[in-house]
Amino acid sequence: MTSVYHFAQNLWPGDRVIDADEGVLLRNVQFVDTATRVRRPVRVEAAESADIRYQYVLQPGVNRSKEERDYYMSQGDIVRTPSTPIDCTSLLVQSTPWATGDAWTADNTAALTANAVQWNITADNLLHGSFAPLRGGLELTAAFGASDANRSAQFNRVAVIRTTAGYYAFQTDGETTGQLTYKGLGAAITPATWYAVPDADTHAIAKGRNAHWTIRAYDYRTFSLLLNGVEVIPPTTVQGIIEYAGYGVYGTQAGSIGSFVNYWSITERSIGTGKPDVVLGVSGDSLTANLHGAWLNWAAEYLDAAFGMRVNGVINRAIAGNGSAAQLAKLQSEGLGGATHWTVFLGTNDAGVTPDQTVSNVSTIINIAKAGGCKVLLVIPPLFIPRALGLPTGQDPANSEKLAAHRAALLKLAGTQGVPVVDLNQVLGRQSSAHLDLWFDNIHHSSFAKRLIGLAIARGIAGSLILPMTRRMPENALPADRLMNGWTVAPGASVSVDGWCHLSGPLVAGTKTEGTQVYTLPASLRPKTTKRFLVFADASKSTLLQIQANGAMTVHQLDPTATYISLDGISYELA
Repeated sequence: MTSVYHFAQNLWPGDRVIDADEGVLLRNVQFVDTATRVRRPVRVEAAESADIRYQYVLQPGVNRSKEERDYYMSQGDIVRTPSTPIDCTSLLVQSTPWATGDAWTADNTAALTANAVQWNITADNLLHGSFAPLRGGLELTAAFGASDANRSAQFNRVAVIRTTAGYYAFQTDGETTGQLTYKGLGAAITPATWYAVPDADTHAIAKGRNAHWTIRAYDYRTFSLLLNGVEVIPPTTVQGIIEYAGYGVYGTQAGSIGSFVNYWSITERSIGTGKPDVVLGVSGDSLTANLHGAWLNWAAEYLDAAFGMRVNGVINRAIAGNGSAAQLAKLQSEGLGGATHWTVFLGTNDAGVTPDQTVSNVSTIINIAKAGGCKVLLVIPPLFIPRALGLPTGQDPANSEKLAAHRAALLKLAGTQGVPVVDLNQVLGRQSSAHLDLWFDNIHHSSFAKRLIGLAIARGIAGSLILPMTRRMPENALPADRLMNGWTVAPGASVSVDGWCHLSGPLVAGTKTEGTQVYTLPASLRPKTTKRFLVFADASKSTLLQIQANGAMTVHQLDPTATYISLDGISYELA
């Protein structure tokens, strides 16, 4: 029974301790002083008017003494996300014929201020854009705007990611869906991939025309798009190297329409948060079955509201006694049930089949989950213990000494399939008679161990969903179409995690006159200021190479008999 206490005033005096019975409801207490403490959770109901009434819970963890606190932040808890404002007059403003054009040319229809880019657009078949260089580890954020009369007008808001091989464009009319297309250099545009904008069918603020937009570069060739801080386009691998990103408009009706892109900024991050809702699915046996305190419940609790994502459901296909073959059949029969992430925790009941059979079954489960759009985590099953060494009243499993080959084969499968793995033997540590607190019956795990397993698997799931953001780029051949004046063989480039670009390889000589430009670096690989380097020309000569902030690479004092210059050893800090 719930006891309800009514208060005549909407104020609770501060610096008090509420020691209410479990289930008590305090009604008409709207504002509780921050100094108030409670012994156990207490529900409070407030009424602001006849039609506005709501409840919240006073938590016992608030205002604890120093002795009661169980968490103090350390270096690992520090988050640094420096944000840099962008003066819009510094943006590169260009346009291209939509769906057919490769060349971006100066767009003189735009008006620029420090805070906005404005177009008065018509249905001119041009994609109008404004761009900033973008490298891995950065996010570019802005908001679209228009006069009140034009906020729902028929023009598309567009996010564009330009690479050394073409460009990606996400367009939406500002409502509930958008389309992503890719236009490669010299190639036809790809068919559109459509994405729904979460909640846009019910919440006006979620519509593309009202949201703030963020283009995220996870690394040199992976981007995503966020609306209101949540990914709408998941991490997407590009052709080429990301060079620029930006926002623009595409007119779809006659007449001049005023449109804006406002308040640009660049933010640096180390991980990509802000994920859509997650539905967790699992294939397993009795180690995962629906029992009180199951590891799956703990994993869901640890993940919910972590890293900007919410757990919106659990699909547990596990059945006690099932091996990998039975779980494969169940998945084929019942499907993924709407899961967005799938954990495979099998093998304990496979002592009667060969490791190759287990691998075949589990591999097919992984393929089904991938085909259904799920990220996948593979769990290596832990040990169990015979009764002679374990709990005398527990079970006496006959195969405790087996399954080593199955575990090794599953670990190899994770590498073959390219899925992350959690090895519970490393999580639980020494599993022996010295630590019987890991089991309640020599096979199934205690509440203590289930919590450890849940945390380890939650971390593994988070690791598959929350990707690192980094400047690092391994050695890549740069595009040859940037070579100039008869020079051939494009250079190679890599970028270290601290943002230093390293060039490599020979450039075969063309025109050698003083100051000849031989190459133009992609925008995301340019130095902050002009740099000059003394480089080898042929085996015994040297020359001066200059790299400007605009990417122009020029040669100076080059011996007229030289046949190539070497870029090996050139390093500079990126802009």
